[in-house]
Amino acid sequence: WTATCVVAATFVALFWHILAVRFHYYLEAPRYSHCLLLPVVAALWIYDRADALRSVPRTVAGRGLSALVLGVVLYDYGRLINMNLLQHAGMLVSLTGLVWTLLGPAMLRALAFPLSYLVLMVPLPKTWDDRITLPLQGFATRIAQTFFEALGWIVVREGNVLQLPRIKLLVEEGCSGIHSLYALVALAIAWVFFV
Repeated sequence: WTATCVVAATFVALFWHILAVRFHYYLEAPRYSHCLLLPVVAALWIYDRADALRSVPRTVAGRGLSALVLGVVLYDYGRLINMNLLQHAGMLVSLTGLVWTLLGPAMLRALAFPLSYLVLMVPLPKTWDDRITLPLQGFATRIAQTFFEALGWIVVREGNVLQLPRIKLLVEEGCSGIHSLYALVALAIAWVFFV
């Protein structure tokens, strides 16, 4: 246990910057607030399969050091150019390299789900996010327009704005359902691997 605690503390200390940045981001961005629970879900998956994982052979694998070093270099480069996406990716690659190095390839394969699941914690770049959000926002606007027209109201749609008699409605980004979509995708993936 002592070695495990030392490795975990070293990992947290090394990647403290991105962990702190992401923690605050998840608290402030409703779209990604579910990400705070993803490490808990991954840990619960490991706990649930602890007996099976004990039987997996453990070996020290020097080849895992290459992934560990690559992850640290990626993280440091991300810090240098101030790009959180690279820092987060570097942290996850380092975690994979750490498991591979200290526990071996068999354990890496056995822990493929919880390690891969943590990728869902990485927020999408704004341009990718917009490519998902804008069509959903347009879809929500069309549904609202159809609803009001079914009620017999006269509706003029201009982009994501609905002009009704004596009122103008803007279908906001939050109405696109994207907040729920991200959380439900994470939940669905967890459900598939837990059941």
